Amino acid sequence: MTDHDSGCRQAVSWTRRFAAWRLALAAAACGAFLHNGSVAAEPKSPPPANPLVACELFPLTAGHEWTYKSGPLEVIERVTRHEKVGNELCARIETIYNGDVVAYEHVAVRKDGLYRVAISGKPVEPPLRFLKLPATKGSTWSVESAIVGQTVKGNFAISESSVTIGDKELPVVVVEGKDFTAGKSKLSFTYYFAPNVGKVKQVVVANGQETVLELTGLPHPAEPAAAPEVREL
Repeated sequence: MTDHDSGCRQAVSWTRRFAAWRLALAAAACGAFLHNGSVAAEPKSPPPANPLVACELFPLTAGHEWTYKSGPLEVIERVTRHEKVGNELCARIETIYNGDVVAYEHVAVRKDGLYRVAISGKPVEPPLRFLKLPATKGSTWSVESAIVGQTVKGNFAISESSVTIGDKELPVVVVEGKDFTAGKSKLSFTYYFAPNVGKVKQVVVANGQETVLELTGLPHPAEPAAAPEVREL
């Protein structure tokens, strides 16, 4: 087998596992509440900040992207746009490998945390909270959701650490998911979130097989968000 054939098989295998983990995890949108009422002759209150943009631990401005390494492979995660899933404003995050979109999800930011609302266009019922806000060291919570009839459940805990990106050491919030099950699969995973950067590292173990995503550099600046598209799943 040539090195090229081996690399292609590894890429295909990684892509399939990544798609399966996305479904299994089922590693952000708060509907923006607009204040329409005002008193005559008084200036109108400015609308509150879009929570997708204002979330410090996972800034989700449309156009924002992160480039990760997973072994010899390079993977991009990009916020392509903001759109509504039902009545909730979400960030659509696409995972891109070798120029192709291999997975996507819709993430919401609510007052109490970040939620996966849909995976590959399929609703997560109920939406799965993968980061509790405020992100306080020692916080724990449990989740149980279903996607396409498959139940995903487990427990999360928050701790603190640091991660080095290039020549910078960044403080991070560590979100660890232990003892997860998705159907008959056993899972564990750890997310590392740096303030004003987003996810800088992700470790997933599925049935004993580990895959690590590590940020290669600080993310590219984002373009202004387009008007949200109304989308129903």
